[in-house]
Amino acid sequence: MVSDKININPLVSVVMAVYNGREYLGEAIDSILNQTFKTFEFIIINDGSDDDTLSILSAYNDKRIRIINNGKNIGLSKSLNIGILNAKGLFIARMDADDISHPSRFQQQVQILENNKNIGICGTWFKILNQDVFYKYPVSDIDIKLSLLFHNPICHSSVLIRKECIDNLNLFYDENVRYAQDYDLWIRASQKNVIFYNVPEFLLNHRIHNNRITSKHESAQKSFAMAAKKKIWEKLLVAFSNNEKQELFKFINNDLSLAKQNLKNITQYVNVVIKENYNLKIFPEKQFSDYIRYKLLFFNRQYYVYNYIINRHQYSFKDYKTNFLSKDSSFKYLNYKEIIKVLFITLSKLFR
Repeated sequence: MVSDKININPLVSVVMAVYNGREYLGEAIDSILNQTFKTFEFIIINDGSDDDTLSILSAYNDKRIRIINNGKNIGLSKSLNIGILNAKGLFIARMDADDISHPSRFQQQVQILENNKNIGICGTWFKILNQDVFYKYPVSDIDIKLSLLFHNPICHSSVLIRKECIDNLNLFYDENVRYAQDYDLWIRASQKNVIFYNVPEFLLNHRIHNNRITSKHESAQKSFAMAAKKKIWEKLLVAFSNNEKQELFKFINNDLSLAKQNLKNITQYVNVVIKENYNLKIFPEKQFSDYIRYKLLFFNRQYYVYNYIINRHQYSFKDYKTNFLSKDSSFKYLNYKEIIKVLFITLSKLFR
């Protein structure tokens, strides 16, 4: 059982960076101070805010809070690294200045990390604030690592990271990566064999609003995420030309705007990638093959629904029936909920 006494050397160092975050800052801080687990320090980096952020921070009289003021705005990656370098805890907990942590979040995550010394990064499931939307990200290490090939399966502000992983493996944030820095970090951690785990409970409320970094800099966010994604695919795509890589990344990014012939090419490319993984042994052979083929099947279903709807003169109902409604041997991988999901995703692309 983890002790809740406040020690000189805290077990957890919470690191939060904030820039002009007065609107939701108080709620975020209170959710940390009200944790059932008490053995932590709370490092808050004020990243050159010019609103009331500093006044809000200064109003707190809690000895666990340590405020670091940047002389100017230097960005999230550099600010988080400053916080980590000043941390005294064995675990680094991330928190964003507009999210809300469940009171038992730290208690549950610390127990998991203390009972499972092999786990280096521990996230949680999360809910979107003020919406009936729940994210159940993959739980196991292999499922998380396979998901990294296509998207970010770990909520940044939900994680607890073992500090020795950061120190020993140089897993600080890349200060050249201004956005999607968490995705970049998870990919580098996976390449250094760090073990991941997501607690299958909703221990974070994640807020979406217009002033959030991902909302204000959506285009840049996608560009940096793409650069990170290419790192994890790099070794698997050595045999491909630049044009072939571009076609394959249409599939990886779930981009349905490609010609029918390109879709046939992608199927061939996937087979090559599976063989390449078999030779390089980057991922477990069967799990990798099953996952990539499933993703390809799902992509095919979306592709034919999408194009049948918007290009009926090019794609006949026969194409639609053969490639979406057929009960071939691979159809067993899609259940009715997933078929509905395919329809929802493709229709949402039409009405953006």
